[in-house]
Amino acid sequence: MSEPKKHTLRVLIEFRNEFREFKSETAKQFADISEHFERVDDRFERVDTRLETITRALGNEIAQGKFITGGIDQRFAEIERRLSALEQRR
Repeated sequence: MSEPKKHTLRVLIEFRNEFREFKSETAKQFADISEHFERVDDRFERVDTRLETITRALGNEIAQGKFITGGIDQRFAEIERRLSALEQRR
């Protein structure tokens, strides 16, 4: 009966060794994946910074455009008021 016990022990030792190897390989793979995600996170951070810069610039352009358009609208309103006053004098 000692034969099955020795065989079981050998199988368990082999299993333990295989599991250690698997654990080591898996840890390396997870380290590689983690490094890859860090690089991706850095890229997203750069994209976020660029988008923020573009958004600010676009917001400034819109505000400037509204300011200029607002000035033109006021001038048109004044011209229309004067034209109406001239038409009423006739």
